Amino acid sequence: MSIRMKLASLVSAFVLMIGVLVIGVFALNQKIILSGSVSFNVVDRSLWIKDVRISNDNYAEEPINEFLPGYINNNFNLAISTETNTYGSFALHFDIINTTTSAYVVAVDYSGLSSISGLTVTVSPAVIPANDIQITEITSSTPITTTLDIVVSNPHTIPIDLNQIIIIIDEAPQTYSDFIFTTSGTTATLISYTGDGGDIVIPSTISLSSDGSAIEGIDYTVTSIADGTNGNSVFYSARSNITSIELPNTITKIGDYAFYGCDKLTAITIPESVITIGSHAFGNCTAVTEINFNAISSDDLNVNSYAFDNAGDNGDGLVLNIGAQVTKIPAYLFYPSGGWYGGVYYTGSANIRQINVAENNNLTSVGEYAFSYCERLETVNFGNCAKLATIEHSAFAYCSALSSVTIPDNIESIESAVFDACYNLIYSAINNGVNYIGNETNPYLVLINDDGFTGNTYQIADGCKIVYGNAFLYNTNITSVTMPNSITSIGSASFNCNNLETIILYATIPPILEDDLLGAPATTIYVPAESVDAYKSASGWSSYADIITAIA
Repeated sequence: MSIRMKLASLVSAFVLMIGVLVIGVFALNQKIILSGSVSFNVVDRSLWIKDVRISNDNYAEEPINEFLPGYINNNFNLAISTETNTYGSFALHFDIINTTTSAYVVAVDYSGLSSISGLTVTVSPAVIPANDIQITEITSSTPITTTLDIVVSNPHTIPIDLNQIIIIIDEAPQTYSDFIFTTSGTTATLISYTGDGGDIVIPSTISLSSDGSAIEGIDYTVTSIADGTNGNSVFYSARSNITSIELPNTITKIGDYAFYGCDKLTAITIPESVITIGSHAFGNCTAVTEINFNAISSDDLNVNSYAFDNAGDNGDGLVLNIGAQVTKIPAYLFYPSGGWYGGVYYTGSANIRQINVAENNNLTSVGEYAFSYCERLETVNFGNCAKLATIEHSAFAYCSALSSVTIPDNIESIESAVFDACYNLIYSAINNGVNYIGNETNPYLVLINDDGFTGNTYQIADGCKIVYGNAFLYNTNITSVTMPNSITSIGSASFNCNNLETIILYATIPPILEDDLLGAPATTIYVPAESVDAYKSASGWSSYADIITAIA
């Protein structure tokens, strides 16, 4: 913010000038003559002028009786006289209330009067201090922050042009004494935090003062948070006292262990600019109840990243919100840490209960293993994902509490094991456009482990072309599968499901062989009438010929 008091023609730089204040300074008796008044209306409210007084060498301060208190802000002009033949010395005294929690530095520019030898204009103090709290209402008892003295000393009888005296009040640069940065080129990396915690705001840009400390400025863009190690992260010293963290939308990298162990942190927001999230970056942030993931195109993580291991573990479950501009949910984003302890395998999965994708979003894919082993995840709502094409393999594998998934119409491929071991999944709306089920190189898929659309049936959407081998492997609850006429091929052992009773095939496709069913005790296989003989005579089906019948 820049606030310029221009000693000019007694007009407000802003909206309204009601009157005129004329101050005559006469060399003969140094008497100060006052008349008129000025009122002004300002939009930005920061510094309030409560009172203005004037004095000279022979007279003490006298109030400007007609002056109306009010706010000043950017480019506010205050004139002392409409005359330019002002002689002698005088001073203005402004009683100011700073209504903000920012300090302001004060400077004077009178370079336009450099031709007058000995003339000086001084202003003091040099800083208007900040208030401890934001002031929203001015009353008669509101304390004055500072009295600003502007002193004009003219040792000559040479007229001075008061338009050439400009008092500049700028918001003081904020200091970032709790942050230590390194710089390279035009970018800065946060390498250490030495503060006490609380609500932390990381700046988007900084400059460096003469001693190398960080201050508000634009010389360097803050683009990354440095890597740490377990127990020695950037925010290690205050990790148990940090209640909120605000990351700027300039951050591209969140380093390893950056916020590890911040167990008072209740919300995490990943900005759109983030590309890299380090291992254990938000590990053991056990109080988190909400994660807002807005990274437009973050890189995939790997199996050992554990970026959010144990996040939200102390609560009843956190909500994950995927922003509208996100194009891909990175692979392994919420994949947990784990290990064997006392003969029992434990996973440090994030305590996600619900996933919401913003409506009308840009999501095109969900990366592999993105939510695997999120064992407390119950509901996934993809919203109106008009661009979602692929859910990569094992994306929701072993989400054992998952009971509801709504998948949009335009989905093209659901890869292998996407819902493997989701034992409570009772509804999975998979609509038109699915090109294949399963994956040729890693073909294990369990779409539904309990009820399908009706009872324990599963109907493959019209438009699906391929069912890869082992696609429904070990799905013990499914009793009926219906396949549309868009199917062009069925892989081997596709229906190794112990309780499968009915297969309905609407397409004339290569026959299902005995090995495709393995031990499945299918009671009836319905096929188009023109395909009955082909199926009955197919190799390996002699003992099953009696269960093949035409679709009614």
